[in-house]
Amino acid sequence: SNVWIYGPGKPRRVDHLFPEHGIVIEADGAVKYNNRADAAEIVEDEKERHRWLERAGLSVIRYTNAMARNRPSEFLADLDRTIRERRGRPVPTCWSLEPPKSVTG
Repeated sequence: SNVWIYGPGKPRRVDHLFPEHGIVIEADGAVKYNNRADAAEIVEDEKERHRWLERAGLSVIRYTNAMARNRPSEFLADLDRTIRERRGRPVPTCWSLEPPKSVTG
């Protein structure tokens, strides 16, 4: 379910995409934040990525491993709410399964 989203600037690969709804689902892993000198930079990059995806016309849902394992109904309720909120909005087509040429060489 990893796809490439194209828009202004460099393409970005997302964790999951529900293309028929225009919803990106991103997993948050604590490992990428723990005990790192660059944690603040990682968080800022993540926020900018989130804004970039929304500017491309996508809705973004985030989840953690704890949510997926212990509170899946919370995640599913968020997904259901986002699907309902997007009704009538155009579905973005700015994605591809193929990586950009700069990634593949």
